[in-house]
Amino acid sequence: MRDVRVKDLTHVLAGAWVWLYGDPEGWRFFTNATYDPDAGDTTVTITYSDGEVVREEPWPQARLVHAGPESIPTATRPGPAGLVPR
Repeated sequence: MRDVRVKDLTHVLAGAWVWLYGDPEGWRFFTNATYDPDAGDTTVTITYSDGEVVREEPWPQARLVHAGPESIPTATRPGPAGLVPR
């Protein structure tokens, strides 16, 4: 598990678990994230595994765990991810 900026999610190639700080939803598996400030878009577009698409600011912190959708992280603070079956 590591802390990243929301815009860093665009560098994850195959999806992962993410928890945006302040998001009451908690851990969510995202399948895609795009950020293209050169095209005039200053937000990060995140697509979650349930099909929901949200737009977030690029700088807030997020917690990231590289794990597949068959498990879910339980950790709420830095340290081992504590993955459990979904």
